[in-house]
Amino acid sequence: MSLTLPALLPSELLFSRIIRLLVQTGFSAEQIQYLLFSNSRVSINPLLVPLSDALSNCSREDTASLYTQTLGRIFEIGLPGKYPSVENILRSKNSYYSSWLWKFPNHKGLQNPILKSCNKCISQDIYTYGVAYWHREHQIPNVVACHLHSLRLNKNKLLRRYHLAAGLPTRTTLDVYAKKQDVEYAVFVASVLTEQSFSSKSHVLGHIFKNLMDKGFLTKRKRLKRQLICQSFYKEVSTLTVEYSYFSPESATDFRFLRSLLSPENYSHPGRLLIFLFWLSKDENAKIEADANHSQKANSDDELERRCVLYLNQGYSLNQVSKIIHKSRTYVKSVALKAGITDRLKPKRIDHTMRNKIVAMAFKGWHRRVISKTFSISQGSVEMIISSIPELVKYRKRCKFESKRRRYRVEIMRFIDKNGDCIRQDVFDNCNAAAHWLFGNDRAWYDENMPAPLLPKFSNK
Repeated sequence: MSLTLPALLPSELLFSRIIRLLVQTGFSAEQIQYLLFSNSRVSINPLLVPLSDALSNCSREDTASLYTQTLGRIFEIGLPGKYPSVENILRSKNSYYSSWLWKFPNHKGLQNPILKSCNKCISQDIYTYGVAYWHREHQIPNVVACHLHSLRLNKNKLLRRYHLAAGLPTRTTLDVYAKKQDVEYAVFVASVLTEQSFSSKSHVLGHIFKNLMDKGFLTKRKRLKRQLICQSFYKEVSTLTVEYSYFSPESATDFRFLRSLLSPENYSHPGRLLIFLFWLSKDENAKIEADANHSQKANSDDELERRCVLYLNQGYSLNQVSKIIHKSRTYVKSVALKAGITDRLKPKRIDHTMRNKIVAMAFKGWHRRVISKTFSISQGSVEMIISSIPELVKYRKRCKFESKRRRYRVEIMRFIDKNGDCIRQDVFDNCNAAAHWLFGNDRAWYDENMPAPLLPKFSNK
């Protein structure tokens, strides 16, 4: 039987065209599903419709054109490069892959899919085209407002299996305006969809880290300032209306959310990524907040040290200064060492000569325990002298880092050499500390030398 898919309307979802075909022909959902997908009981994902040959033939369009009518490009931005593209997934006959992409928010995949519509869009579509249809921009994960009319979207739950039986959108009796923040988010994600701003997850992460650097959320070593990011991000997200709690962090200290979101190895649901991108795009608010927190902390520390040195130069004892500035005596003593005020420090036998010898041994890499035994002083005294020289502290930290990295690399390589057919899980089970440390601190070496990761397997049952 020859079928012809209705002509594409502006920003129409491919799933909507199939529903209009069902309405025009009068066939049942089972018949249309069998004719287009060779399976009358297939559960079609409304956002990621499989690109079958029959569907291409009845629309007289190639699969690339049909793919642009789905939300595949939105889901593509969260897919790591080691997986096949979403377009290839939709071309495959196995529907489990596409189901895996969109079922993340409900974890177990037991929640019915939802189609969303706007009352004013429905009225305008009927007036202009004679029929209402489902818009792609409305179906983007976590969008709850219309980007054109600022109305809250109507939610239409679909049946568990025969999603095509949902029909076309209908108006509700009441128009409810959405919050300003929800409308701004809807406008932002609609622009991401229409402009095709990102092509892959690596492209997205490159954009994210560049913006984080510009806004002051990365350290000089390009490490994330997790507390600052999570606090600012949670503050922004708390004003949004989220569809699922999965899309937003649980608290201002939910570092696990940030780690999974920015991992290049893991799949990130677009509902999460788009919210994070929206936060980054919010003018200069994030940058102002980051700079203010950083400068406030730096200024307070510098001011405290300045006051401490001032009181010491005026002749106050260490105990008196610690009470005035409400800091410990050890802190006052460390500031005195930095400023070179050593005439009143005890023990008296740690003079300039001994201090220079301690610093020389510390630069050579001796452990503070060995240094303390050499000069018969406490480890605390040695540590205080070392901490008074920032260059020495930085140098010893780098030496410790390099030593640990060499030790853990050797441990991993020895295990892999002895067990040539091992997988990553075996490495983590037997070299747990080394594998986790290298994963977080030496990622380039980790990706190059660890066994290749296993791709997920999906059953056809």
